[in-house]
Amino acid sequence: SSSSSSSSSSSSSRSGSNVSLHTVLNEDDEYGKLLLSHARRHGFELVNCYQRTSSRRQEERRSTNDEEGSNSNSTSTGHCAVIVSNGERSFMTHLGVVSTFRADHVDVDGILSGSLVATCDDGASKATSSTSRHLHIHVAGYYNIAGFFDGRLKGLLEKILLQRRIGEGSGEETAATTTTTTTTVSLVPQH
Repeated sequence: SSSSSSSSSSSSSRSGSNVSLHTVLNEDDEYGKLLLSHARRHGFELVNCYQRTSSRRQEERRSTNDEEGSNSNSTSTGHCAVIVSNGERSFMTHLGVVSTFRADHVDVDGILSGSLVATCDDGASKATSSTSRHLHIHVAGYYNIAGFFDGRLKGLLEKILLQRRIGEGSGEETAATTTTTTTTVSLVPQH
């Protein structure tokens, strides 16, 4: 079995490659700890858009009779077992907190600034850096992220593309240093 969570990530290229993974996970359970450890070890920023408030934590404790509230099926980090047989792959997925992930949780400003540390809609930490000329957005497990359905992912991507186009015409560069801004998107729809 393997640990995973449906997510969207962005990679911007300046002098190198920076990756920022926007996802949801429970930082208190084993799968969440594994994903955070993996991100630190491999040097990419993991932006956790699942921030449990005090009242939400108390609600979880009441519903699970668990001191920390970390064993509830609805609050655990999503994970997936992959079974391969005769060259065919089958996925058995537990969504966990992925079921709470919405397109409006993704920090557009953080992606557009090319920063590795971004904010979720709840105001988590933010760092700034210069705007990247090349941006790739990858959305994994689309059919597992109901909060991206009904045009919400489309709206998010349109917002990013529009802001990138506006940034091109902002006059930040002189004619001698003008470069083309590219934005690419990939979508993995599998369950």
